[in-house]
Amino acid sequence: MQYDNELDELREQIDQVDKNILKLLAKRFELTEKVGIYKKNHDLPSCSEDRETLLFKEIKKLAEELNLDTKLVKDIFELILARVKENHEHIKTSD
Repeated sequence: MQYDNELDELREQIDQVDKNILKLLAKRFELTEKVGIYKKNHDLPSCSEDRETLLFKEIKKLAEELNLDTKLVKDIFELILARVKENHEHIKTSD
């Protein structure tokens, strides 16, 4: 059936996008781990409110440009940043 092939193709594309999202998320956490190590080595605070404020301003603007639900995007990034902060605190207290 044409419908099934089209649907399968769309689902394959979605699966590829999901894989790319996860790869990018893994890369983001790899980079933020390096930031956490840098902060520990230079005795910097685990989080920066100025950086966080700027990030949320930028992602809101980009979400609007991409016609995405800004609340959803904010919620996603709040989850990501919460985990980053946890990771930075763990790095800071580890030897």
